[in-house]
Amino acid sequence: MPQSEGEVIDFKPFFDMIVGILFILLIFIAAQLFFTRWDDPLAQTESRERSRRLAFQWQQQATDLLEDIAVRLRGVGLSAAVDVVDRAVTVPLGELLSVSDNGAVQFHARTESVGATLAERLSCIPGQDRPRPADCPPVDLLRLGGVRSEVRVAGVPPSISLPSDRYAHLLTTLLGAQLLRGAPALAAMNGSGGVPALQPGSIVTGAAQAGGAPQGDLALRFSFEPPPSR
Repeated sequence: MPQSEGEVIDFKPFFDMIVGILFILLIFIAAQLFFTRWDDPLAQTESRERSRRLAFQWQQQATDLLEDIAVRLRGVGLSAAVDVVDRAVTVPLGELLSVSDNGAVQFHARTESVGATLAERLSCIPGQDRPRPADCPPVDLLRLGGVRSEVRVAGVPPSISLPSDRYAHLLTTLLGAQLLRGAPALAAMNGSGGVPALQPGSIVTGAAQAGGAPQGDLALRFSFEPPPSR
């Protein structure tokens, strides 16, 4: 039976209302996207400036810590130098050990002071479970990644019948033990992820050459976790 004209339902106002609501929602979404994309330029500038300032302070603190370690090593008679680019403190091998005519490696007494100085200064860095020295440089932004104790060999004394790489590995093993002897606490100190802070390594920097004294150096190469973002 056909409906009368009075019973016909007009859906047009309902659809008009839905379209109007959707239109308003689209306006809100577009406005949100616009203001999200175009943040306050001043706030962006201030954020970038804070990041640059923190990165500079982080770099300066890392350099100051290495300089502090080098100064203390010089105080015991070692020719310690700082490599800012590689974040390393280097000491000539000839000042740490000597090789006898029969090839035996003999360590100088001050070699143990390298381990003791390293353990004391690493205690300044936040996150180490050791008493913090009172004379620490500002290092509140630093978190230790690790220290690679790297013997860099440039030649082999004539009394050593080993290739350069094996000689470097030998010195690395013996020197690492000597550093720990001077500071057993180093074995308990941690770097990133809970790994031991002190990691041994060796590298050959030149062809084997005869010489009366060990050629090369010990490089304490530091790594730190990236600077915090605030």
